[in-house]
Amino acid sequence: MGLKNVDCQKCLGRNTRIPHDISFTFPDEEDSEDIGAHKMMLAMVSEVFYGQFYGSMPEAKNIIPVKDSAREAFKIMIEFIYDKTPDWARFTDFELYFEVYKLADFYLIKNLESAVLYAVQKLEITETNFRELSICADRYDHLEKLSNTVLENCALFLCENFGSFEKILEFINIYKGDAGILLKIMRMIRRDHGQGYYTCLDCFPNRIFTLCKFCIETCHEGHQVNGPTDS
Repeated sequence: MGLKNVDCQKCLGRNTRIPHDISFTFPDEEDSEDIGAHKMMLAMVSEVFYGQFYGSMPEAKNIIPVKDSAREAFKIMIEFIYDKTPDWARFTDFELYFEVYKLADFYLIKNLESAVLYAVQKLEITETNFRELSICADRYDHLEKLSNTVLENCALFLCENFGSFEKILEFINIYKGDAGILLKIMRMIRRDHGQGYYTCLDCFPNRIFTLCKFCIETCHEGHQVNGPTDS
């Protein structure tokens, strides 16, 4: 039997037949269990782990504290390395997507990055989770590709569910998140979905608030827009 036929998941957990030679602890999480692994397995998937364990100055300790990641996110990454696909459907905390992606980015595990991006694209955005998702995406804006993917999906949600000016404005009025985050999203609508969705003072002079003043240079009728207005 070749390596391609090996069930790597049998090497996960405390009951593995091949003892782990590295353990990760999580000192910031009280009563959390260590996560065991095999250096060779990690090094085969990640150049960062390779350098850590087999580089010119290899890690001498076999117990490594992890302080910049939640245990759950780290566990998902380790299991992915052992060929266990994450059960994205059980992710109730949206921040977990970003934490896993952050680890994949740091450890240079490109296929895990791609898996997270694919899972996020499949997320159903609703009025209920719109605020949490958009705030999360903004908080992790240093993970540019993932953050923009979520914000673009939020923009698409607005277009598909609140396509008219009046409906989008109604939603904005009840939105409880940061106005700056919403502005980012509205600018994405301008780029991808802007035709016919906005108005301006030249088109509707009686409007007190005009969305396009914040989001586009010209309205769909071609009138020039120079900046925000409140009258």
